[in-house]
Amino acid sequence: MTETILSVVENKRFEREKVILDGHLFSKCVFVKCTLVYSGGEYNTHECAMSPGCQFEFLDAANRTLNTIRMLCDTIPSLRSELFPNWRSWNLDQGRETIQ
Repeated sequence: MTETILSVVENKRFEREKVILDGHLFSKCVFVKCTLVYSGGEYNTHECAMSPGCQFEFLDAANRTLNTIRMLCDTIPSLRSELFPNWRSWNLDQGRETIQ
């Protein structure tokens, strides 16, 4: 198996930005009202903080995984509350999943 080398981002404050997670190691970063975009690749965070106003956008493999989870939750309604007890909303917008 090939090890992925992540690009390190340290001590950065992101505010009202679209931040691509894939391929990065975020260390001691702050995310304020950002859209965090995840496509299913490797990433990591270390000692980061995220404001309540942040959103996630899931694309590609991550989007397909969420579609599978959505299908399971629609088929087995009790599964949704077990997996996501604090679920607020799950929107499909132009083929992109957004969980808030």
